[in-house]
Parts: sequence; structure tokens; C-alpha cells
Amino acid sequence: MNFIANETAQKLRGGFYTDPDIATFLARWVLEKKPKSVLEPSCGDGAFLEAIADENCISLRRMFACELDPDESAKARERVSNTAKLTVEIHEGDFLRWFLFYSQEAGHFDGVVGNPPFIRYQYLAKEQQFLAEKIFARFGLPFTKHTNAWVTFVIASLSLLTPGGRLAMVIPSEIFHIPHAQSLRRFLTLHCSRVLIFDPEELWFDNTMQGVVLLLAEKKNVANELSLGVAVQPVESREVLHANAAKYFETADYINGDSIHGKWMPVFLSKKERSLLKALRQDARFSTFLDLADVDVGTRVEMSSAVSL
Repeated sequence: MNFIANETAQKLRGGFYTDPDIATFLARWVLEKKPKSVLEPSCGDGAFLEAIADENCISLRRMFACELDPDESAKARERVSNTAKLTVEIHEGDFLRWFLFYSQEAGHFDGVVGNPPFIRYQYLAKEQQFLAEKIFARFGLPFTKHTNAWVTFVIASLSLLTPGGRLAMVIPSEIFHIPHAQSLRRFLTLHCSRVLIFDPEELWFDNTMQGVVLLLAEKKNVANELSLGVAVQPVESREVLHANAAKYFETADYINGDSIHGKWMPVFLSKKERSLLKALRQDARFSTFLDLADVDVGTRVEMSSAVSL
């Protein structure tokens, strides 16, 4: 069991920052659509802001970022202080609060990049817990008090995208299966024309045992646009970061509909395997485990049988 008193200050604020090659890989993909404005909801020391500025995107006129930590926001400002052709505004404060009370003034963005904080719900300040629940309620999404901060950040960020805009983020690999991310999975498939996840075989972040993936999502141009669904791209090494993400995004094997209702684990199966599972579910001779029993979290306690005389 984990207690807040035993955690580091870095972990409590989700402060695990992005390597330049990852930031550049994601930034280039977002900038391919020639956005005029880009949002970074948790900029940290400015790795993504610098990556975007270095690409010198001609169409880009505005970058807006949020950062809660004053020291980190100062570092971010310093990293982009020489971007004369680009307006960079860094809001020093909580992104969730800014989203609920001030984002209407900022309008929508053509692109979103970032590495949202990975913070357990019980480690969040009471105000942030309240704000997270309000954001879920705004979109009519089921909320649970197990929801990690990154889930709320992605939902809010995606809602600020213009039609056809792109979102590229570093998120935990638990996106595929964790129950508290179910609302996000549904939100992504409802609002995005397609979602591609780069899934590394190795840990890409030092000093953390958290597996991460790279989420690439493109928002629908119109609400009734048919979604291609979700795909996963296994990654053997960091060499993929030197490739063009668009090539993978265009040629990935996307699946949608009943195949990815709920958890997204079926994206790891082949078409043949998915077809077999579908046939088994429709065959009356077979039952699922949940048809026969209930499953719940429990604790096993072993008692000693020794008796003292």
C-alpha cells in the first residue's frame, strides 16, 4: 500500500519530463497540419515548447501553455525567450482551473502536445479533485475516485481542439485497460477520426517504473464523421523517433466498433484472432466467466495453524 508521506515531491506533482527526441517526434506530427495555434496544458520546463519553436512552423502564430510550478514555468519562458516570430504565453497556474473558468476566452487550438502529470486521485489536492469531477460532469462522463490526473488533462485538452486538429501526448500504458480510463477511451473514439498509440517495449522514463505510450489522435472534422478506430504500433527501440509519424498514422491497422468496446486490449490481436473471439462470443455453447461468477478485488489472509502450549 502506498501512502502520500512516503512519496517524493517529484512523483506527487507528476514531474517526469520529456526527452527532446520524444518531444520533437510528437511536435513534428502535430505541426504537419500547419496549425495556427498550439496548446501545452502542463509545460514543465518547456521541452515541448522548445521542440515546437525549433521546427519553425510558418503557419504557427500562437503557443499557449499552463504550468503550476513557478520555478518550472520560469525555465520554460527562458527556453522560448528568443522566438521572435511566435507568441508564447505561459499561464502560471492549474490547467484544470484555467480550463473550467478561463478557457472560453482563449478559444480553441489547432494542436495539442504535452506530457500531462501522472498523479493518483488520492494524491491530488482537494481543489484539484473537485475540478476533475466537474470536468467529467461537463461532458457527461462517468467519474470514479480512482481517476488519475492525466485522464482529466487529456479529456479537457481534446475538447479544446478545433475540428481536424491533432493531439500528441505522452501518457501511461494503462490507457489500454485501466477501469478509470474508460471514460477517456469512450471520449477519444467518439470525437476522433482515428487514434494511434506507439507502444515501446522498454521504459523510456528514468526514475519511474511507469510504462508510457505515445498517444496520437486526430479530431473529427464533423461530429457524424465515421471513426476508423484505434491502432497500436509496437516499438522495439527509440529509432522510431527518427521516423515520420505520419507514415505510421496513415497505414496503421485500425479497429473500431464492438471490437474495442470497453478495454482496448483487442488492438494487440490480429484480425484472425479478433474474428475467432467474435465467433466464440456469438456461439451459444460458450459462456464467459462473468456469466458464471462475480469478480472483485480481495485480500488473501493466511492464518498460522500452530498452537502454543
